[in-house]
Amino acid sequence: MESVHELIARRAYELFLARGGENGYAIQDWVAAEKEILAQVDKERREVAKEKAEKARPAAAQAAPAPAPKVEAVKASTKSAPVEIKKAPAKKVLK
Repeated sequence: MESVHELIARRAYELFLARGGENGYAIQDWVAAEKEILAQVDKERREVAKEKAEKARPAAAQAAPAPAPKVEAVKASTKSAPVEIKKAPAKKVLK
């Protein structure tokens, strides 16, 4: 199995050859290859992690949707400044 560095180097060389072997673009080729390979590696890692997570869950949990998170009431602080509430003017209904 090739290392990420080797994959990037090979892809940078492919970009070099695709440009006709023109010198002076080594950094641009490396950066472009690095972006491609790292994006591919990241995608593969996320897919593997997702598969592992799905296998780790029991079958019943996979079929049932996750429960909604509980919402707790928040008590207002008695030390807060008073808030002025302005009512918006009523809209006229056209008939």
